[in-house]
Amino acid sequence: MLFLTSLAQGNYLYWGKVSDKDQLMGQVTYIEPCGTVHEVNVENGKSLLDAAFDNEIYAMPGVCGGDAACATCHCVVEQEWFDKLDEMSEDEYYMLQSQAEEEVTATSRLACQIKMRDELDGIILMIAAGN
Repeated sequence: MLFLTSLAQGNYLYWGKVSDKDQLMGQVTYIEPCGTVHEVNVENGKSLLDAAFDNEIYAMPGVCGGDAACATCHCVVEQEWFDKLDEMSEDEYYMLQSQAEEEVTATSRLACQIKMRDELDGIILMIAAGN
């Protein structure tokens, strides 16, 4: 996409290309176990755990910093959105298997392993109570 801008110092016109990464964002809804809802805009390419950090969503601590090594960003994704996610890595699978059986569902994922992209605009994450 091309854009035109006017610079304050000298009114120069500049034609340039906007990078997709800089321009595209999507909305993510985080639902805390207590019922608090957070609707935030997330830039494409950012992990949904990092987006939670950026928006001070403390119910998702992400203790390992996004390395799929702790499961404190465990969330449940609605089926409609789960089917649009990339395939789960082996590390993520084993980390989820280490969680209490009653907490893990068929649509459980780690938010640190989900990267925002256009197809996920509107995704809803229910933060797991065990985080």
